[in-house]
Amino acid sequence: MLRRILYVSKGGNIDGSHRQLLLLLKGLDASYEPTVVCTTEGQIVGQLRSAGIRAEVLSLRPWRKPRHAIHRYQDAERLVALARSMEPACIHASDMWLGNYVNWLRWRLRIPSIVHVRGPVTWRGIWKHRLYAATGLISISPKITRVLRSAYIRADRIVQIEDAVDVDSFRPSKNRLADVSGHTGDGPVLQIGLVGRIEPAKRQLEFIRAALEVQRHWGRQVRFVLIGEVRNRAYGAEVSRLAQAGGLNGQLALIGRREDMPDVLNCLDVLVSLSGGSVMYEAMSCGLCVVSAGFTKPRESIHLRDGETGIVTPTADPRVLAAILGDLIEHPDTRRRLGDAARTWAVRELSHTRIAAQTTAFYDRILRKRTL
Repeated sequence: MLRRILYVSKGGNIDGSHRQLLLLLKGLDASYEPTVVCTTEGQIVGQLRSAGIRAEVLSLRPWRKPRHAIHRYQDAERLVALARSMEPACIHASDMWLGNYVNWLRWRLRIPSIVHVRGPVTWRGIWKHRLYAATGLISISPKITRVLRSAYIRADRIVQIEDAVDVDSFRPSKNRLADVSGHTGDGPVLQIGLVGRIEPAKRQLEFIRAALEVQRHWGRQVRFVLIGEVRNRAYGAEVSRLAQAGGLNGQLALIGRREDMPDVLNCLDVLVSLSGGSVMYEAMSCGLCVVSAGFTKPRESIHLRDGETGIVTPTADPRVLAAILGDLIEHPDTRRRLGDAARTWAVRELSHTRIAAQTTAFYDRILRKRTL
């Protein structure tokens, strides 16, 4: 029996949540027919249509903004009309900020709703986005699952499915020693990078402070790279000022948004993450040594296992992070061992077929309950 799933996603340039959606849709079997409604035009719409997936564009204003108090219901009803023409068996929001719209669809069409909870979530967020009203919730980490459970959401309504990675596109390359920023200096240098939009949530300032500590002890044998577009101009200026004041000029490259992420990651020797995200798994799949600091507790990380497939520390203290990076600078064999183990793990545990199988199993469970 063919089952139609209506996905609701933000539009615009492709980011981590978009990549996960594309991987999920790539892995769906023929018994599912997906349609995606995006909130704006952009790269994601083009990618979906190129893959032969029906993609519609429908503006959905932020539900919680006071100035949209009336317009949000107009947007919601336009979404209802579009959804009715598709007759979906289930609605799936790829981001929790769309939770209110999906809940409206669930109520109006009397069909199950699923919300993907990707970012940090609090009780306030659960209430604000009406996550408690969804038929099912997909958490991407033990930390998020714990918060959802603490809000008294029943366990049978929550499934934990970690992000996946395209292990064929993100794979080790001989390009490892190339300089991602185009810098040509004397001899090879170790490159340590952080990937993410330049905004406070991605914590580039902490990365710069750790870089300054590393510079004091290991000098010019290291270069630091920030990859990501500037979303917060004031914060971006603060990052630049701190780097200049500390004397990182020439050792820090801000290279903006890149579309060739497999090549970019293969130019790095170490990836630092201070806010989580699927880029960690992409780096692991490239055979890179990944350091996660101040975001996940060591025993909570399922795929990035401290001392086995990467390094996980519960603190983002610049001195602690600098000490970890210093040890990796001095021990290239450790970097190689962790990178090789990360690639092996990614191929075995992080492929897109896994995320698709687990998600469709959740669909089946939700839809089966509806028919009982």
